[in-house]
Amino acid sequence: MTTSDERYARGQKRIGEIFGEFAPTIRSGFEDAAPDFFRYADEYVFGELWSRPRLELQTRTLIVIGTLAALGIEYTLGLHIRGALTQGVTKDQIIETIMQVASYGGHPKAIAGFRVAKAVFEEWDERHPEQA
Repeated sequence: MTTSDERYARGQKRIGEIFGEFAPTIRSGFEDAAPDFFRYADEYVFGELWSRPRLELQTRTLIVIGTLAALGIEYTLGLHIRGALTQGVTKDQIIETIMQVASYGGHPKAIAGFRVAKAVFEEWDERHPEQA
């Protein structure tokens, strides 16, 4: 049986794998407002769902990018695009994922997703000029 602390530790590890150098800042400034919620997210969302073995991490990340774009949740979309780049997902793969949203989530949501992606790509290229 997995304990709460084991799930939490697995979630913390997975967050590091997803977001890399950005992991310490993904909640910067608001984690103290709802610490129980973030403990829950670390334990169940990242420690359980994101840690399941049947999908590769990059596949899960692209699914989340598509979902967030379709829902229009731009702040979290930007975090997951940074995470995708950290994991080695290409900009083309991210754009294709957002393009897929247009038919199912609506063109305005896809356009907003492209705007977020462009901003993240520019920031990424500034921080990682060797990968630009």
